[in-house]
Amino acid sequence: MNVPCTFCEREIDPESRMTFRKVIGWERPREGGGTNALTLREPTQVFACSSCIEKLKLGIPIGQPTLI
Repeated sequence: MNVPCTFCEREIDPESRMTFRKVIGWERPREGGGTNALTLREPTQVFACSSCIEKLKLGIPIGQPTLI
């Protein structure tokens, strides 16, 4: 059963490796920055497609179809 991407509302497969799921948890930082571990992970029912996540990572507005 597909679910909508929380950003673009496109139908996505929540079981796909290309689908992101929002989680809540506790992180342990690593020396070089970033997250070393996420523990007591609580999955939510919020999903996003990889295209929207990539745009968010690059600071591109979700509604913008391309860089040009």
